[in-house]
Amino acid sequence: LRFVSNQIAMAIERKRTEDKLRESETKFHSLFEHVYDGLYQTTPEGKIVTANPALVRMLGYDSEEEFLSVNVGTDLYINPDEREYWAKVLEEKDVIRNAELHLRRKNGEQIVVLENAYAVRDANGKLLYHEGTLTDITELKQYEEELEIQRAYFEQLYQNSPEAIVLLDNEDRVLRINREFTNLFGYTQEEILQRPINEIIVPPSMRDESLFLTKTAADGQFVSAETVRQRKDGSFIHVSIIGTPIVTESGQVGVYGIYRDITERKHRETEREH
Repeated sequence: LRFVSNQIAMAIERKRTEDKLRESETKFHSLFEHVYDGLYQTTPEGKIVTANPALVRMLGYDSEEEFLSVNVGTDLYINPDEREYWAKVLEEKDVIRNAELHLRRKNGEQIVVLENAYAVRDANGKLLYHEGTLTDITELKQYEEELEIQRAYFEQLYQNSPEAIVLLDNEDRVLRINREFTNLFGYTQEEILQRPINEIIVPPSMRDESLFLTKTAADGQFVSAETVRQRKDGSFIHVSIIGTPIVTESGQVGVYGIYRDITERKHRETEREH
């Protein structure tokens, strides 16, 4: 009787273990089938043995069976040097983290992916297979390239503008100036970085006016005025000022100040008046 009871208990325990294993396999299968990133497993030689639907779609194939027939080296990698380099890294370190690869889709299109891969070994250290994930970052790379082009355009416009430009934070401190600002006022960026603009180029007699303009711009309003400012050498110049708030989705992050030298025009107006 005790033997029978033990057999029953073992059977129940085995059933529980099998149920847990099936549940675990079901969860893994669901994750494998529905995760957004591509998942794969390859032989030590690099032949693909398993690929999830996301990876098949990512590379433009119609089915897993079709995808498993591709040659990784010739069909997927655009740059053979990338494959050789990362294969060597994986061989030496057993892990690749955030490797940027250029792959070819079935239709010939190029995509950029981020790979994380691992070498799986048995207890004796023998390499069993490689497995990893691929994340398509093509759109992100395109966005970064477009952003870099926009930055280059802006930098050229900013630095080569015929008007003096200063970038201020919300506390009126200097973050950047362009070349024309240095030409007009005589200060280099290193000399005035993080200093309040009102303490640098504003004559004491114009301080109240300048603080009013600064507050107006800090409150998110466009500012336009003609006034007097002071150079590094102490001389005074007439300038027109435009203050433009810099606003992002999270709020105002600073102000652009644009200065134009109107001293000659002011002198001509004064001469005509006399």
